[in-house]
Amino acid sequence: MKIKSTLIIFLFLTLNIAYSQENKQGAIKTKDGLILYFNLENNSYTLNLLGKTDLSNYPFMNLNDKWFEIQTGSKSEFGNNPKNILTNYMNWELDYLKNEFKKEIKTKNNFIEYNKMLLNFWQYNPPIIKTKEIINPVKTTYFIDFIHNDLVNRFSYASSSGNELEAKKFLLKLVDGIHFYKSNIDLKKLQELVIKGKAYYNE
Repeated sequence: MKIKSTLIIFLFLTLNIAYSQENKQGAIKTKDGLILYFNLENNSYTLNLLGKTDLSNYPFMNLNDKWFEIQTGSKSEFGNNPKNILTNYMNWELDYLKNEFKKEIKTKNNFIEYNKMLLNFWQYNPPIIKTKEIINPVKTTYFIDFIHNDLVNRFSYASSSGNELEAKKFLLKLVDGIHFYKSNIDLKKLQELVIKGKAYYNE
């Protein structure tokens, strides 16, 4: 079963700071954007988002006019080795999409070694929906899936242009913005470093 994170937005301002280690998820305002944090014990991580960020439609997020989403799943449900896990996680999503759209889905994928991680970069073309309300319909949805500890993580990006190079660059930039922690994040320590211009702390 896919585990979808639900984000509770906390904007910790430098002049009026409230800390609570019970906050499982949230956001910290930075000089250049936002840092999202997810307290998931040994799967805890922060995501540094640089630029104009809108979280008002979470789980769909807008970063510099690009829509993306974060999803996670239990690694144990999808196989025993990295490629097998990532392939099964992709196929699980494709099966869901085929059922939703009631048609076959054209897709392609490519495994990438990146920053000592195995990534599955893949895509599919959803049915084009043209209405007066939808000015720029999604042409292609792109994904990057990767494994950390006992979770499979996914970034997805809905592209109205279908530009694969642009999508890959955007998704890899999100991967670059991740910092994993060995335990729940010390929010007070993180906020103190954010004030100093840092995006994360070393354990």
